[in-house]
Amino acid sequence: MPNTTPTRRGRPLVPEQELLEKIHAATISLLQARGYEATSIDEIARTAGMAKKTIYRFYANKDRIIEQVILLWSSSIVPLPGAVPESSDDVLRALEEMLCALTQRVLSAEAIALYKLLQTPFTGREALLALYRAKGIDNARRLLREWFTTLRAKNLINPHWQPEDGNYLLSMAIAAPLRDMALGVLPPVPQTALRPHIQDVLRFVAPLLQAQPG
Repeated sequence: MPNTTPTRRGRPLVPEQELLEKIHAATISLLQARGYEATSIDEIARTAGMAKKTIYRFYANKDRIIEQVILLWSSSIVPLPGAVPESSDDVLRALEEMLCALTQRVLSAEAIALYKLLQTPFTGREALLALYRAKGIDNARRLLREWFTTLRAKNLINPHWQPEDGNYLLSMAIAAPLRDMALGVLPPVPQTALRPHIQDVLRFVAPLLQAQPG
């Protein structure tokens, strides 16, 4: 008996999520390599390997794509671990792991591309810049401030260390590499290993941070 099941013709359907991921990845790649002005729907379609009409199924223009990319990046920020060390000797080790984990997010190729993008004027920039800051470095400052407050209450750090001093710590650990990566002097994480830099920063602040002998 002949098989009467209709044969699907043409290319197999690609799941929408896969299409969106390709659009987002292509957009990030173009922003990183060529900047905002050179990132167009034509170029995104070419880089993603799809027709422009496919992109227009989801987005009206490139600014809407960029907006979604920033929203997705912001929603996936991994917060600093909040575990309290068992002793004052463990504080620096815990800080090192926290800061290394943070660099994986805020100094990745995607994060650097978005940072550079947000230096460029475009529609809706101010709102997206506020979101980028709130979910990125501002969130890290808040979490670190809360962590230091807990450590002080448990006498695990120098009582003269203020919770707000974590802002300076983050500036030393994150801001300098961010500037060099944005300028192209250093490649983003993980191509650049920042653990040695973080260890140097912690050695510098250790005398100020560590609990003094009673």
